[in-house]
Amino acid sequence: MGKYSKYQKRDSQSRNRIDPIWTGIGCLMIVIVPIMSWAGAVEFIKLARAQNWPFMNGLGGYLTLPNNLYGIPYIAPVASFIAGIPDFPALALFTLLFLLIISGVMSFGYAVAYRVIGPPRYTSVDAPASREHSRRYTR
Repeated sequence: MGKYSKYQKRDSQSRNRIDPIWTGIGCLMIVIVPIMSWAGAVEFIKLARAQNWPFMNGLGGYLTLPNNLYGIPYIAPVASFIAGIPDFPALALFTLLFLLIISGVMSFGYAVAYRVIGPPRYTSVDAPASREHSRRYTR
């Protein structure tokens, strides 16, 4: 603190506060991205079946679960529902794959947008990086 400068306590609440629009967008993305991934997986499985791609032979069909899962009271309805979904292994695999791809593309796009639109790297109180490099120590 300098001799002639005034000390003012910064409002920490305004600095750490997230804009409500970003929380709304994040909430929508949590819902929309998995739905898009599931829809993409369904369409991809239809395309793979129409083209007779060989990997669908191993991933297609119904899922067979162990018989002792059907004896557990709360798990039995879930197990019978999952076992009744056609091509469930392929659907689960491609949904997760598309979820990873879509999330990665969105993260990369957000990083590029933040770099272009975001705050400057240095503020008025930061010193710029030194251009002088220290010499290597030799004995």
